[in-house]
Amino acid sequence: MKPEAVLITLFEPDDGSPGEFSRFRERFQLEPLDDSPLPNQLFSDPAGKILAVIAGVGAVQTATVITALGMDPRFDFSETLWLVAGIAGGDPDRTPLGSPVWADWCIDGDLAWEIDGREIPPEWSTGLLPLGAKAPYTPPAGKDGVFGSRYESVPLSKPILEWAVETTRNVPLASSEQAQAEGARYAESPAAASSPRVLIGATLSAVRFWHGHHMNEWANRWVEMFTKGQSRFHTSNMEDSGTLFALRYLANRGRVRWEQVLILRTVSNFTRPPAGEPSVSTLIGEEEEAFFPGFSLALENGYRVAAAVLNGWTAGDRPPAPHA
Repeated sequence: MKPEAVLITLFEPDDGSPGEFSRFRERFQLEPLDDSPLPNQLFSDPAGKILAVIAGVGAVQTATVITALGMDPRFDFSETLWLVAGIAGGDPDRTPLGSPVWADWCIDGDLAWEIDGREIPPEWSTGLLPLGAKAPYTPPAGKDGVFGSRYESVPLSKPILEWAVETTRNVPLASSEQAQAEGARYAESPAAASSPRVLIGATLSAVRFWHGHHMNEWANRWVEMFTKGQSRFHTSNMEDSGTLFALRYLANRGRVRWEQVLILRTVSNFTRPPAGEPSVSTLIGEEEEAFFPGFSLALENGYRVAAAVLNGWTAGDRPPAPHA
């Protein structure tokens, strides 16, 4: 089987309620492939053009699943587009709820030295340090710079990113009164109350579901440091550093094309509360569930934008090959 595109979603609720995969399964008529040796079930459209997987939550799980998929001898991925499509937290200073954000960089937020928050030196603003660093937001010491440099900061291919942005620039996006009302509470951040729109920015990948004023400041400075000011923090996720590590390994083995990888994250919640409010107020919702005021909107808009890319790619509307 030689799929033209692989769709990677991350979670689907066990209770049958809609998740990241639901709309794709219904509207692209994706059905399970039989006899899959992989950890997670694979799906395909009737024409065999699109292969899809729910890769699971957390970077370790996604790295395992994508590596196993990429090495499966049943598939030829030599021409395949790899598209991650999931929901995300978003910085309210830049990302309205329901906004699809194309990642230009993926920054890892897990590889770090961490000091207990109750023991942070008074001159430090955070207890999270890059591995090997001697103070927050400073380059790690040593000749090689960063212990996990192949993992911590990953730029995505510009030609295919530019093609994806152009392809989806005019996709009609849904809006919701709930999302707009939530955004309006962020009086200090006008962007939060604006309508959803397609954006470009860095995604910060950390298995910890972090949240809050101070953590949001950390995310912004962490991304600025690791991109050397080339991008800004827009979305948070829990998987993409693992997914990209797997795809780069597969690219080095000649199994996939690194220049045909895209990450789309659509904002379902903000990464901090409005100014003056406690962080727990926008972390935990009713009945101790996470607070996602833009969840349904993010699922719909993420589908619309990702579908435009999948339809364009499988119809032959693709960016020029790098060697052309």
